[in-house]
Amino acid sequence: MSVLPTKYVDARRSVLGRSAIILECRRPNQTVSELWTNVRHERDSINFGEFSEGLVLLFLVGAVDLDRGKLVWDVNK
Repeated sequence: MSVLPTKYVDARRSVLGRSAIILECRRPNQTVSELWTNVRHERDSINFGEFSEGLVLLFLVGAVDLDRGKLVWDVNK
């Protein structure tokens, strides 16, 4: 796992790149399961482990939080 892209790790395969894909697939008032369904529909090359790593990074930087089971985004479109 590489958090950042390198000359050996493509941006889409890095955790940061997967986080960007997650941000593209987000919708208001989603659960984690609903977000996973959207990501899988858009990018079938991402497995659940990679999705989880990207979502954890977004939690760590404060871009997303949970409120009563729903994801609350703190990012601009």
